Amino acid sequence: MNSEIRILKAIYENGGEISVRPLASGVGFSIDYTRFIIGSLTQKKAVSGLRRGRDWFKLTAEGRKQLMRAGIEIAEAKRTARRSKKK
Repeated sequence: MNSEIRILKAIYENGGEISVRPLASGVGFSIDYTRFIIGSLTQKKAVSGLRRGRDWFKLTAEGRKQLMRAGIEIAEAKRTARRSKKK
């Protein structure tokens, strides 16, 4: 498993949002290397930054697609249709 997939999987397993420090310690990479990989994933639009701070990131739909292409099982969020109000 390559570094990008390991980081995407760790973000997914943490609820889709995580800071760099716990992410780096979870996957066993240095903080600098984790930021480097996150930068690459941001350019590919697999993750995006959060407004909490510069070190917070979330998984995007493209990131979930990359995980599925790598053969990692992920649960899809159920979407429910809104009913229109009848008058």
